[in-house]
Amino acid sequence: MINVYDYIEKAIKSNQNLNQILLSIEELLSTGQIPKGAATTENAVIECESLMISLREIYYSFYSPNSKEAKDFNQKAADSFHISISKLQTKYTAYKIVLPFLLPNQRSRWQGFKKTIGITLHHALNDFCLSNNVTPLNNCAIVFTSFCNQNNKVFIADNDNKEAKDVMNILSKHLVIDDNGLICDIMYRTQSTTEQNRTEIIIVEKEGFISIYNQL
Repeated sequence: MINVYDYIEKAIKSNQNLNQILLSIEELLSTGQIPKGAATTENAVIECESLMISLREIYYSFYSPNSKEAKDFNQKAADSFHISISKLQTKYTAYKIVLPFLLPNQRSRWQGFKKTIGITLHHALNDFCLSNNVTPLNNCAIVFTSFCNQNNKVFIADNDNKEAKDVMNILSKHLVIDDNGLICDIMYRTQSTTEQNRTEIIIVEKEGFISIYNQL
């Protein structure tokens, strides 16, 4: 079993690797080697994710999952990823989640999604559900809307080729009983925006779907 000291060693190694990679990126960019700089930046992202995962495990070793300190940390982590969760003001049970832009699988976050944004969303949803006495829905519609900046449409991808599957697995632990087709109707939309790329998710009782959808 990995203990906290193993995570400390992993964090130290990732930090050392990251410093060297950043120096390499700086040198590559200064000499105009843009493609190599981009490729090397991928390595920097991987090390950042590894460092963050290790630091998160070190932090959680100090507090129980339901402690005030852990909940405060979870909120700060969600804020850093621009993740927000709210209950919509409607006669139907409905929730809205805002996430960083979900990527197509071929441009995925090198399996880092589950351990970074995914785990942050899991903790944020857990705290939200406990604080609001949420009962998971057993008959709902879920709408994924990808907001793409109109000046950077390279991010637009096929609706069935996103990290949404990982998100659904997380939602089924908190806001919905299960993500099978008899319980959840799932819809994907793409909308142009002048703001930052992001993904918004609406979870609503099926009988309230039309009413909520007309407001999107």
